[in-house]
Amino acid sequence: MLASWYQRAKRCLKMKPAKLGSAVCLVVLMALSPALPQDGKPFRPALSFKLSGGWGSPLPKDDIDRYLESVNNNAEFKYWREVDPSRVTGEIRPLNYQLPEWELELIATLGSHISLGFATSIPHKKAVESSVRYIQVPGEEGQVVDMSYRPSIMVWPPMKFRFYYSPLRESRADISINGGIGIYPTDIDEYFTYGLVFPLGDYGLSEQYIDSSARFPLGFQGGFCFEYRFTKNLALVVETEWRHVVFNRFKGRVRYFVNEWTREGEHYLSWHDDEKGTLYYFTEENQDLGARWGVLTVWDKIPDISVTFISDIKKVRLNLSRSAIRIGFRLRLF
Repeated sequence: MLASWYQRAKRCLKMKPAKLGSAVCLVVLMALSPALPQDGKPFRPALSFKLSGGWGSPLPKDDIDRYLESVNNNAEFKYWREVDPSRVTGEIRPLNYQLPEWELELIATLGSHISLGFATSIPHKKAVESSVRYIQVPGEEGQVVDMSYRPSIMVWPPMKFRFYYSPLRESRADISINGGIGIYPTDIDEYFTYGLVFPLGDYGLSEQYIDSSARFPLGFQGGFCFEYRFTKNLALVVETEWRHVVFNRFKGRVRYFVNEWTREGEHYLSWHDDEKGTLYYFTEENQDLGARWGVLTVWDKIPDISVTFISDIKKVRLNLSRSAIRIGFRLRLF
């Protein structure tokens, strides 16, 4: 087999004198040679299913957590929680980044040592709803601020494409290395309300709806897989995986609604607006409270901020990278 491989490589090098072309040719031949018949026995392709589940590391905290923490721990709230805790009740809670780890994969064995896989998993949604009330001016005719946050991250079933290489395919125990690219469709949504009771009893409510999706949601994964075959068609699988999935461009839409009522309940102000574009995170000085915290919004174009209290503008970044270990079974269909 080695002699025939050498002859094929030699002919290929003569046909492709350029160094780059020669290197590509060698790589292709090395990849295909294990799939060729060996010892006079033609190889039979196989198709199998693999189902596995296990444990994964928590997702790294990123801009969504920074956003929620900046609201909950702003300087005004921290001061009154220490001086007079009755002035600030409730808290803005972070998202839970611990996710289950399941995977279903269809594997086509194309050679004695080479396989291709297509894998997916269940969708994951991380959402939290929390609120905080701040009594800015105490008393019966004081000023009260109510804020509620409901962010969510939705990761739809991914599409992972893998290349497997196994040097021990003919033995009962087998170990393989794999790598590939994946498509990880992901959405970030948020519903935020800001209610303000004025000293004279008038009431205002601002609402913000954001829905956005990751553009070019590509990631990479790789790992090792150990198999022990009980029979020709059934094997125990233990595998590890490392994923690098980072998005920093979300496109979507924001909608604003502002309404105000008198203390008698008369509705005297209504305003709404919407904009499509890129999802951004920034910090802003709140003029009602005199404190700075993070804000999410969608802009088609970053506005002129030379005369505003906005700073630290950046595109929202979401990191879904993690490592995992799974245990399961592989069933050969034919």
